[in-house]
Order: sequence, then C-alpha cells, then structure tokens
Amino acid sequence: TDDTDDTAGTTVEAGDSIVDNTTNATFRVTSTKSKTVEYTVAGNKSSVVVVPQTVTVNGEAYKVTSIASNAFKNDKTITSVTIGSNVKTIGDSAFKNCTKLSKVVIGKNVTKISANAFYGCKKLTTVSIPSKVTTIGTKAFYNCTSLKSVVMQSKLTTIGASAFYKCTKLTSITIPANVKSIGSKAFYGCKNLKKITIKTTKLTSKKVGSSAFKGIYSKATIKIPSKKAASYKKILKSKGVKST
Repeated sequence: TDDTDDTAGTTVEAGDSIVDNTTNATFRVTSTKSKTVEYTVAGNKSSVVVVPQTVTVNGEAYKVTSIASNAFKNDKTITSVTIGSNVKTIGDSAFKNCTKLSKVVIGKNVTKISANAFYGCKKLTTVSIPSKVTTIGTKAFYNCTSLKSVVMQSKLTTIGASAFYKCTKLTSITIPANVKSIGSKAFYGCKNLKKITIKTTKLTSKKVGSSAFKGIYSKATIKIPSKKAASYKKILKSKGVKST
C-alpha cells in the first residue's frame, strides 16, 4: 500500500486529485462510496514502476482500479511495469511510445486493454494477457517490433484493428475459443508469424476485418477448427493469407 496522506483531515470527493507522498504519482478519486481511484499521472522518473493495489486516502485504503489515458505516454525512462491486481482497465495510450519498456506484468483482474495502450513499445518482448481480458483495443500493441510472444486467454472476445500491426518478431499466435471479431490489419505485416492456431468457431467474413492477416509469413501454418475448414479457408484468403 502506498502512503498517500496529504489529504488527512479534509473531505475527499469524487474527482479530487491525490498526490502520493512517496512516488509523487497522482491519483483521481473515482468513488468515495466504493473507495476507488484511478492512476492518472506518473510520479518520479523511475525505470521500474509499480501501479499499486491500493493507496491511502484520509487514512483509508482506496483501490486503484484503472490507469488513465496517457498516464505514462512518451515516458522514455520506464523499463518495467507491474500493474496491481485491482486494476480493471488500462486506458487509451496509457503506455504509448514508452520506447524502453521491456517488461509488463498485467494484473489478474484487468478486463480491457484500451486503444494504443502499448503502441510503439519497441522493446517489449513478451505479453501475457490475463484471463479476464475481453477486449484488446485498436492499435494496442501497434509496432511493438520486439514482441515475440503473446499469450491470450479464453474470455477474450475482441481483437481490435491493427492491434498487433507490424509486430515483426511475433512467430506464433493462438486465437482463443470465444473470439468473435478480429479487426482490420490486426496482424498486418507480422512477417515472421509462421504459426496461427484458431480455436474459435465464431468468426464470419464480416467479423474479420480487411487485411487482418496481410503480410504474415507467406508459408504460415494455420490450424483451424475442422467443422469450419471450408468457410475459414475462404475468410483467411480474403483477409490476406496466402496459404491455408
């Protein structure tokens, strides 16, 4: 728990900003009833960042349930981030262009990784998407050119447009069983993507965007559910796959 007590003795209301005494990070109170805050602005320049589970407000523990849009955008110092287990949403562009960020531990209760969240994080090598995540937003991992491994879990339903655009080191991907939509250019230009395992049977031509797989490895191996073989081969070919 971080010590955040420069509000001692004052009344706190939703919308108030709180500054952490130790890290100088700024939090915004989102609910006094539920005792929740959002991490809004990074504090002291540090290569290793921990988004805490809770902060102390007026002597009480408030849960950190979200990371605000642009919270760490363009931070060139950060190399590692651990996201606390109370965080549910990673906001738009939260870590956009953090070009030295190489390690991310995403908290187990995150349900949404918003648009551009890790856009241009060129040193990021592996990402494990927690089990409660349902949505990977548009351009969430756009141009993460060192990303070699992405593990997605079963509750995922949406992979946004250009989500993994030009992740040129990505070699294999498994698309889980509940995915209903894959946005346009989702895996565009992933030139070393040699193995794709599709577990979902819920995809249709309308639910897979244009050029979703254009520019992947030309002889990629793609495993598809046998009962969807005919329709999926057509879909994949129309979305940029050269061999199925």
